[in-house]
Amino acid sequence: MPEDNNNGWVSWSKHVLKELERLNEGQTQIKNDIQSIKTSLTRVSIVEEQIKEIKNWKNSIGEVYSPTQLAEHKKEIEQLKSFKTKAVTVFAVVQFLVTIILTYLGMG
Repeated sequence: MPEDNNNGWVSWSKHVLKELERLNEGQTQIKNDIQSIKTSLTRVSIVEEQIKEIKNWKNSIGEVYSPTQLAEHKKEIEQLKSFKTKAVTVFAVVQFLVTIILTYLGMG
């Protein structure tokens, strides 16, 4: 009878050892999952900070210039570019005409 009892203990201890190993593997997997979650949370936190910075920048730029003002100034700049082109063209034509007139008067 003692041998039968001893044999039962050997198989029970093997069973307990296998269960402990399984639980240890599960705990290791949980630790890895927690580490992965912490890494993801860190990334989310960084993105959240960047979003806050962008919102702050948007608010500060909104106080300086509104989108409507930007559109108006863009139109004004386009008008000034057009005026500059016309003015340079007119100046070149007038200068050419003055040169022709002076040449004509100098020959005459």
